[in-house]
Amino acid sequence: MADFAVTMGLNEVCISVNHRVIFCGPMEAEHWKLGSFDPDAGWVPVTLPNTYCREIERGVDRVAIAPASGHMQVLLSLVQPLEGPFRFVYCLLMGSAEWTPGYYSLPTDLSASELDGLLREFEEFFEQDGRHTLWVASPREKATLIYDEHNLIYGYGPLDRWMQILDQSALTPGPVSVPFPHTHHRHDGLESELHRLLASREWLIRAPFA
Repeated sequence: MADFAVTMGLNEVCISVNHRVIFCGPMEAEHWKLGSFDPDAGWVPVTLPNTYCREIERGVDRVAIAPASGHMQVLLSLVQPLEGPFRFVYCLLMGSAEWTPGYYSLPTDLSASELDGLLREFEEFFEQDGRHTLWVASPREKATLIYDEHNLIYGYGPLDRWMQILDQSALTPGPVSVPFPHTHHRHDGLESELHRLLASREWLIRAPFA
């Protein structure tokens, strides 16, 4: 089956098949991050199932989480038991006239309180815009958390500790997936937040994606 997704933003819809992006003309995107197609209503917002599971992907054990809401809060709950400092990488998947797609890494590691402040300051932007992925790592714990463009969270590291946290949360054990096909939304109204995030800090920038 082809790897198929749709990206909506800057008043146009983009269909991605096997990672090839096709721009398909103007279309207004509502203010939500991920959408799926309903035969009666057209493209509608996706609410994830509020589930989590432990899984093996390409031979690597990990936890996968699909929060229905409060994504930054869930991410921070998994950061909380880890030993800092923390590395933070902002992966810009869809660029703009001002910012090139690529990996934007902070040159110095963050304390737990600094990371908490960053995630809370840009919570709305991170949760409502589909142009990015976030990576948070604790080198001392050899732990990495990834928050992706589907609002999914993946954890690599102390899985038993994370599973205990998830078992005591409002999430329920179950499969983690997103509907197919689906859309990723990039919002013009949040362009100022992208500028505020990237212009207010110094970043180490790796080459754009191939």
